[in-house]
Amino acid sequence: MTLNPELLTILFGLSSAITWGAADFSGGLATKRTAATLVVFFSQMVGLGTLLLLAVVFGEAFPAWRDIGFGALAGVFGMCGLLALYHGLGHGQMGIVAPVAALVTSFIPIVVAFVVEGLPQPITVGGIGIALGAVWILSASGEAEQFSRQDVLMGCAAGIGFGLFLTFIDLSSRDAVFWPLVAGRTAALVLLGSLITVQGRWQRPDHGVWGTIFLAGVFDSLGNALFAVATQFGRLDIAAILSSLYPASTIFLARFILHERLARLQWIGVGLALVALVLIAQ
Repeated sequence: MTLNPELLTILFGLSSAITWGAADFSGGLATKRTAATLVVFFSQMVGLGTLLLLAVVFGEAFPAWRDIGFGALAGVFGMCGLLALYHGLGHGQMGIVAPVAALVTSFIPIVVAFVVEGLPQPITVGGIGIALGAVWILSASGEAEQFSRQDVLMGCAAGIGFGLFLTFIDLSSRDAVFWPLVAGRTAALVLLGSLITVQGRWQRPDHGVWGTIFLAGVFDSLGNALFAVATQFGRLDIAAILSSLYPASTIFLARFILHERLARLQWIGVGLALVALVLIAQ
C-alpha cells in the first residue's frame, strides 16, 4: 500500500504544528523563571544534540555543502526572526506583534510556492486563505489593541525571518533532513551566543527549569524535522500553512495542563483551522 504524498505532507505538516506548539508551551513555562534569550540558547543546545542523535540513529548520509549552506542560512534567519519577535513582544503590543509575525511567516513560503510550483487547485487556495485567517486569530490576544507602526514593523521583521527560515529549510532538505538542520542550529547558536556575550547576560538557569528547557529543545527540533519531511513529500505552501497552526497546540496544552480557559475568539480560530484542513485535504 502506497500512501498519497499529499496526505503525507498534511500529516507531517500538522505533526510539526503539534510539536512546535508543545515547544512554545514548554519554552513559555521556562521563561517565567529565566530570561528568554537564555531559554532559547540552552533549548537550542538541547535541540542540536537531538538532531545529531537522530542523524546518527537514522544513518543519514552527509549531504552536499549546498544543503548545509541553505540549512545554516535558515538557522540565521530563524534566529533573527526570534530576536525581532522577542523585542516586539517586550516593547510593544503583543496582540499586534504576534499575529502580524504569524501571518507574514505563513505568507512568504506561500508566495514562493505559488511562483515556483504554480497555483494549487482552487479549493486548496481557498483552504489556504481560511488557514491564514485561523493563524491570525490563533496568534492574537483576543483583546482590542491599537496598531502602531513600530509594532507592525517588528511583527513583519519577525515574520520575514521565520518565513525565510521555512523557505530555506525546504531548499536544504531535498536530499537530507537532519544534517542541514544541524547546520542551522549551529549557526543560530553562534549568533545568539555572541549576542548574549556582548550584552554580558550569561546566567545559569534555575535548577527546576532544566526539564522544560529540555522539552522545548527536543520538541522544537522534532518540529523542524517534521516540517522538512513534509516539504519533501509535497508543496511548500501546504506544509508551511499547516505547520503555522502551531498556536492551536500551545492553546490546548495551556487549557489542559494549566487549566486556562479558551476565549471565544480562540475557538473561532480552531474552527477555521478545521475547515481549512478539510479544504486542503480535498
